[in-house]
Amino acid sequence: MNERNIYKKARAIGFSVHKGKVHLLDKGYPIFSDEVGYTVTDNSLNVNVWGSYNGLLDHLWSLEDVEEFLKSEYSKRELIF
Repeated sequence: MNERNIYKKARAIGFSVHKGKVHLLDKGYPIFSDEVGYTVTDNSLNVNVWGSYNGLLDHLWSLEDVEEFLKSEYSKRELIF
């Protein structure tokens, strides 16, 4: 599924998908990367579901990870993805 459709599917059930650079932690310090990743935010709680250590920078999920997460959320709600 393409990025645009993922964004739409996420919004339809109350989530936001954010694209950014991957930042990993090593001994508590960020290691910056040129790799692109994603985070997912639960809009009802305004918190990241996963994909971030500190809620700001990390974008640790791939687009495929986001798609799998959304499929599971649609399934929980008995909706068709």
